[in-house]
Amino acid sequence: MRPLLIEYAPELPGGQGLQWVQTRVAKPKGLVFIPPLIGGGPAQQLAAFRWLCKNDLDLFSFNYSGHGASGGRFSLASSEQDTRIMLSVAAQRAQRAGLPFFGIAACYATIPLLLGALKSVEPFKKVVFINPLTAFFQGTFLQALYRCCRRGFSLKQPAQSLRKSIDSYLELLFPNIARGVTGFGTLSRKRTRVLKVLFEWLSSNVELNFSLPQTPALCIYSSRDPILDIGGGLLRNASMDCIRRVCSPVTFQAINSDHFLSDPRAGP
Repeated sequence: MRPLLIEYAPELPGGQGLQWVQTRVAKPKGLVFIPPLIGGGPAQQLAAFRWLCKNDLDLFSFNYSGHGASGGRFSLASSEQDTRIMLSVAAQRAQRAGLPFFGIAACYATIPLLLGALKSVEPFKKVVFINPLTAFFQGTFLQALYRCCRRGFSLKQPAQSLRKSIDSYLELLFPNIARGVTGFGTLSRKRTRVLKVLFEWLSSNVELNFSLPQTPALCIYSSRDPILDIGGGLLRNASMDCIRRVCSPVTFQAINSDHFLSDPRAGP
């Protein structure tokens, strides 16, 4: 497998582009489009799905605006726009090569992938969702934050205990993403519209009230995913209902593993 890093220049503020990567196998049987996670990037996705290359599938992923070498500034709206742009680029490459086009989305990436697929008129031959989130579930996440802070709060060290509780909560929502003063994973804080992202999250109401009748789907859920378990399974059930409504036909598969399906003991 030989990775190719290529800069694509869509219409972003300042004329800057999005960085994307595609793997190349000798005789590919298809191209798989994999949007990144917030704070993540192509390297994370290629590492997670590298085994697909052994099955003669090429992988395509990219950096959201504000992440890594991509230009622009990050917001939730920009992540949806970036995904639509990159989906179009990947679909055209698959079409020119005469390859079947597939999609994989995990957690939050489900939302921009579905919206992009709608705009592109069902580009995928098949799509796979892994522990998908299909809405922002603001009330449920805020309640979980409140419980986390209340449980860890100490009157003796109020500021320190509050920071520790918030950091623990962020680790729950964004596992294995490095957080610091200058960045959040591959996302630069200087290129993040923090207030805009917060406003978008608090005010947005994702509406996936459409259907993709020509796109078969496989939906994989981990039995030990701490994010989907927030709210006593409310997020899991709501997302399953949404995927069932949007994609037809869809097959659901439960896996005994963690959020990233990284447990070597994973199995049905």
